Amino acid sequence: MEYWTTSPINTAPPRFRYPTWGEFINTVNTQFRDPAVEEVHEHKMFDLRMGNNPATKYFQKLEEEAIQAGRRNKTGPRDLMVRAIRLRVPSDYTSFIANHGENIPTDYDSWKARICAMYEERQKNSSSGKPMSNAPPRDSQGRWHTIKQTTYKGAGEPMNIDVAKLRAEGRCFRCHKKGHMGKDCPQKRDFKDIHSVITAEQEQTKEKDASSVKIEEVKGVAV
Repeated sequence: MEYWTTSPINTAPPRFRYPTWGEFINTVNTQFRDPAVEEVHEHKMFDLRMGNNPATKYFQKLEEEAIQAGRRNKTGPRDLMVRAIRLRVPSDYTSFIANHGENIPTDYDSWKARICAMYEERQKNSSSGKPMSNAPPRDSQGRWHTIKQTTYKGAGEPMNIDVAKLRAEGRCFRCHKKGHMGKDCPQKRDFKDIHSVITAEQEQTKEKDASSVKIEEVKGVAV
């Protein structure tokens, strides 16, 4: 590889000069290029997909493959680099840019700049979203709303038997007597589960209230 400054209009004798970095790289690639290897890397350019990955990471990999394929200088509006972007960047990016109608990118560098800017903007919008709170809701004055406690099916009222307290006292949670556990309760057949206990107590309370009302009515008639 020899570089000589020659010109038809320059009468000075030719002299050696050092090449620029770009000229050197192009010359090396030309001298040692392998068409089969370049074809493989060209296919890899179109196999790359941006997906949900950072835009800068996608373009970095694309440019690496383009250099290996000898296509890094194909950056015009209809060249290989732009075609790779149009096909492998998510369509919501490219469609938005194309449908915007103004300042549509032309070459590779302008497409890259626009897509990277869109990606950064979307990342800011997603990170600035309000996090979901598990705190109870408040009223207009900032006070906590009262949340109704869970009730047992069929009872309609919160469970009024403190099982933990009965267990600490060594009493059966079915019949409230000491000396045995709930699973060994002799009245287990009468009270198959805790829901039955609640229902039975409610029925007893209703019967007592009804009896009291009848007694009061009889007393009123007698007077």
